[in-house]
Amino acid sequence: MQKTYKYVNNLWNDADAAKLDPVGRLIYRSNKLGEDQRITNTGGGNTSAKISEKDPLTGEQVEVLWVKGSGGDLRTSKRENFSSGSTSARNRKKPPLWGKSRKG
Repeated sequence: MQKTYKYVNNLWNDADAAKLDPVGRLIYRSNKLGEDQRITNTGGGNTSAKISEKDPLTGEQVEVLWVKGSGGDLRTSKRENFSSGSTSARNRKKPPLWGKSRKG
């Protein structure tokens, strides 16, 4: 039996979510949150998830942060509306290219 709530609708469907990969579940979750206009602003909303994925260069499992930022509708967001980036310490220790002053 699905739990009911007083102020929001439970739109989640376990069977639908089980068919999706981790990024797909983030998108599904975002879309479901966006469907309830009582809790989400139209044309906005942010969601994110840290997901373990295989690094295409090293083959190692790394933690990747997927983010759906402001400026797009949650209820209609697709994979291309999300950005991703590695959260590994190895990548954070590299100095950003734009942080160096250039002389000469």
